[in-house]
Amino acid sequence: MTILSQSLTFLLVLILFSMPHLSPAQDLATHRWEHRVLLVMVSDPSSPALLRQLAAWQSQAQGLKERKLVVYQLSPAQARMGLSPHGEWSAPSTLYASYKQQESGFEVVLIGLDGGVKERRTELLPCEELFAIIDGMPMRRAELRKEGNK
Repeated sequence: MTILSQSLTFLLVLILFSMPHLSPAQDLATHRWEHRVLLVMVSDPSSPALLRQLAAWQSQAQGLKERKLVVYQLSPAQARMGLSPHGEWSAPSTLYASYKQQESGFEVVLIGLDGGVKERRTELLPCEELFAIIDGMPMRRAELRKEGNK
């Protein structure tokens, strides 16, 4: 192997090991002004609270879609996107360490279109309450007015 090919191989390996830190799932900035984000953080990925929270939101998937919500399931060692409790977990996420504040094993964080934290809970967040919080936001009210004028 030549020095050039060794250098290229090393560079490729370095890039591959760095990719989890570069993935869009890790960077909430990709959602800014496009989506509201729900972070469901649990100390244990098999947590019954996680399953109950996902089931509650799955029953109102259309309402989540209308409100431009994206869901991330996070644990200290794993992450996955979406509402499915059966999806494949990926590499650890920096989101857990960045947003987890409470000592509890369960925490939900709502992040608005502007990237700011709008709600933080250590208990289940029912759809009715979630929707009321979002529907009370100025940007959501503007979206509804715009939709009403179509």
